[in-house]
Amino acid sequence: GVEVVTPKYDQQYEDLELQTRIDEAADQEEQDKILEQSEEYTKRKSINFIGVKKNRTGESKPRFYDVENLTLNYSYNKTEHRDFEIQNSVDKQVRAGVNYAYNFEPKIIEPFKKNDSLFTGKYWQILKDFNVNLLPASFTVNTDLNRQYNRQKFRDVDLGGANIGLEELYRRNYTFDYQYNVNWNLTKSLQFNLSASNNNIVRNYFKDNIVNGEPDPLLDVWDGFFDFGDPNRQQQQIGINYEIPFSKIPTLNFIKATYSYSGLYQWQKGSDLFGEIYYEADDSYYDLGNSISNGNTHNINSTLDMNKLYKYLGIAKKRNVRRGNKVSRVSRNSAPPSKNQENPAKPVAKKGDGFASKLGNFGIGLLTSVKRIQAVYSETNGTYLPGYLQTPGFLGTSKPTLGYTLGSQRDVRDLAARNGWLTLFPEFNQQYTTNQTKQLD
Repeated sequence: GVEVVTPKYDQQYEDLELQTRIDEAADQEEQDKILEQSEEYTKRKSINFIGVKKNRTGESKPRFYDVENLTLNYSYNKTEHRDFEIQNSVDKQVRAGVNYAYNFEPKIIEPFKKNDSLFTGKYWQILKDFNVNLLPASFTVNTDLNRQYNRQKFRDVDLGGANIGLEELYRRNYTFDYQYNVNWNLTKSLQFNLSASNNNIVRNYFKDNIVNGEPDPLLDVWDGFFDFGDPNRQQQQIGINYEIPFSKIPTLNFIKATYSYSGLYQWQKGSDLFGEIYYEADDSYYDLGNSISNGNTHNINSTLDMNKLYKYLGIAKKRNVRRGNKVSRVSRNSAPPSKNQENPAKPVAKKGDGFASKLGNFGIGLLTSVKRIQAVYSETNGTYLPGYLQTPGFLGTSKPTLGYTLGSQRDVRDLAARNGWLTLFPEFNQQYTTNQTKQLD
């Protein structure tokens, strides 16, 4: 839409009405200039396609290569503006992305499930329930291409003498982000997750492709649209969750425990200002490099059902049976009870039996008063390594070592130095740091 605001008074000579000044103009060109200078003009244009996809039809089996797995997003916004202070301003925003998502059907193999001739005992249940899933649960990829372009020229209202007009200003912010994620239920009790996210900066708008040089005013937001740029930040994360199978071991089935592991790797691009540092002592230039960091977290959550343990060990209170006179029903045809039967001998209670029984039950009750025990252990470790010269690839990296990218805390400085992956700047003073925290609840 278009919005035009025409003021009553002239914006340069605020004591004059705008129409009066227009009527006093010498020609039509001057009239248009006065009007254009005073009015506030805004024009907006917007095109949006969000969540465009093809719906699945029919009863055909879903495949990982089906077009129905794709979702498209596109938006374009343009704003043109001018007023008394701004002669011309153009703001453009383009955002486009393609998302892919597919859920696999599980393919579980249980080789001993139906074979009762092998593992028939209850202590073999852990082997009898062995299973493995050959396919991941889901796989997703998200991409986001975002471009922001702004061009603005301030109005030179009264420029005279030795005054120099302001140059037209340009501001560009082009980024390309993408993420992928894999979820895999390796077994019924073991889950695996791998994810990676990347942030790229696109700087293809400089003259002669000299980064941080002079911007080319002729290049628009659409030029080099599919240039995905260079890495700025990258993060890789792995997660493992495992339900420890104590329930399949009769002796330990009172324990319920889960273990989780999270490994994180991050790469951060260094400042362009430190990409070429001059060192006067040896008349050389040095690159201060980038920085990498990693971390891992171990969590063990356990619950002990003490009632199951007491039952397995046979720990229970003894019941006190009270003996009373029992009245028996005698049939009509039966003989009358004899004298001895009318006065049966009463059992003689041993002295101290009642007290010992009560004392034993008290001890058992005290011992079994604990019904549930819960314990949570957490450990977090991390390292930070500055001055790292390597750049990750498009999908990720396994440098400096695969273990480091998965969260290993093994010192990699010696390996990185031997391979020439660390800066050689003599006065480099950023520190290699490690941290560790432990907590038990």
